[in-house]
Amino acid sequence: MDEQPENYAPERVTTGVPGLDELVGGGLLRRSITLVGGDSGTGKTTFCLQFLYSGLTECGENGLFISFSEQREEIYQTAGTFGWNFEEFERQGRFVFFNYQPKDLMDIVAQGGGTIRDTIESFNISRVVLDPLTSFSLMFEKDAYREQQTLLELFQLLHDLGCTTLVVSDEPARLDNYTSKRADFLSDGIIHFYHLREKGARIRAVEVIKMRDTKISENVCPMVLDENGLSVLCDQTVDVSNTAGTPL
Repeated sequence: MDEQPENYAPERVTTGVPGLDELVGGGLLRRSITLVGGDSGTGKTTFCLQFLYSGLTECGENGLFISFSEQREEIYQTAGTFGWNFEEFERQGRFVFFNYQPKDLMDIVAQGGGTIRDTIESFNISRVVLDPLTSFSLMFEKDAYREQQTLLELFQLLHDLGCTTLVVSDEPARLDNYTSKRADFLSDGIIHFYHLREKGARIRAVEVIKMRDTKISENVCPMVLDENGLSVLCDQTVDVSNTAGTPL
């Protein structure tokens, strides 16, 4: 393997979330796969949409959203609450939405990318979201070996496609007992979202678990969700000793 130059700095991609880039060395690694974990309602899908919309509006990077659960209209309705008009970019040929059954994705992976590869090449896609991986994994509840092999093939395909990719997991992320899962080892980065109980109130928070080739923040930082989307208070820290330690 070739040695990196002494002053080598990997290329970064902005997340589009104010304050989050500061936690990951200036942004996500270009062409990386980041696993986004957290329970329902913690802000994972909003983060993914904000990531894609930032790419479209600020970076000139076209996007692809692959959903296993929510329909196109549901995703666009969610985006519309923040003023993010994905339909317009779809009309311009800069954004594509796919809704697949998990079995469909298995067939696409077996074909070496199929319609996904063709779409990325035809529409010059740079950013991809796959939401949620959990639905895909449920097909292998009784066959752990096949799940591991299929996930390996899926992540290898995502790497080969050369996009900066977010993969969503609906498995609850816990502050007090983090356990690595199969997909964790295959990803370049892991970001967890929380909705914690503190002194009788709920607070949103984010934690970077890992990011390849990156000096990450060790803090759990509070997060705000408002009409503009998500923002991270990167100069503040959640005192996890005063929280319930579990999401929702």
